[in-house]
Parts: sequence; C-alpha cells; structure tokens
Amino acid sequence: MPLVRLLYTSKVAFDARDRAPMDAILHTARSFNMTHDITGLLACRNGEFLQAIEGPRKIILSLYQSILRDTRHSDVQLLHFSEVSARSFYRWSMGFIQESDVPKNINLYFGGGTEFTFDTMRSDHAMSFLLYCAQRDLIAA
Repeated sequence: MPLVRLLYTSKVAFDARDRAPMDAILHTARSFNMTHDITGLLACRNGEFLQAIEGPRKIILSLYQSILRDTRHSDVQLLHFSEVSARSFYRWSMGFIQESDVPKNINLYFGGGTEFTFDTMRSDHAMSFLLYCAQRDLIAA
C-alpha cells in the first residue's frame, strides 16, 4: 500500500491553555497511530493546530475523515496530500510541538512578517516549519 503524507490546519475548539484536552488528544493519537503504522507531528500555536500524518493511504484517508468530524477542531483545512517515498517523522507516533518551545522570531523565518498563523502558511512553509522543529529537537515526545 502506498505511503502518504497529509498536512492540515485547524482551529482549536477548546481552551488551548488547558492541558487536559491536549493530553487526551495526544494519548489517543499515539495509541491509535502505534497500532496503525502512522507517524507524525502536531503543533499547537495561537489557538491553531498544524498536523502532519504519514502512513498507509487507506488508513490516513480514514483518519482524516475522523479528524473532520472531531469536535475538538473547527475550520479544518487540507494543506497538502501526496505519496512519499520515505517518512519524515518516523521517530514519533505523534510528536507534539509546544508553543513555548518554538523560538519567538520563527514567524520571520517561515511567515515572512511579524505575525503568521498556520492557516495562512503555504504548504511548503508548513512542512519546513515541522521539519525545522524536528531537526532541532523541539518535539515533546
């Protein structure tokens, strides 16, 4: 089965300062992903999610349909979907990028200005942002 990567953004539909919902999302995602050969990263910043998921096409498409129905998100926007020859986030069943771990001036590098939001990023910038975080060990396992 072909290996694919999917990137999307969404608005957080709960108080992002409350760790309990985020911890529940991460626990559920990690358990599911480990049993379904899925890897990826989830970033939360300014009340938005940016997520990359990698795995078998059929499973990723099914998971994305579940994400679209999940009430913990709103305004889900697909940024990118493609077949890939290798995983970029193979070290994590679901790594988490905490806003506090990301350098404050990162918006100048990836957003081109003083402010950026995940939902206004180009898909290549979103992928570069996730790779930047992964390469600099900004991932909370």
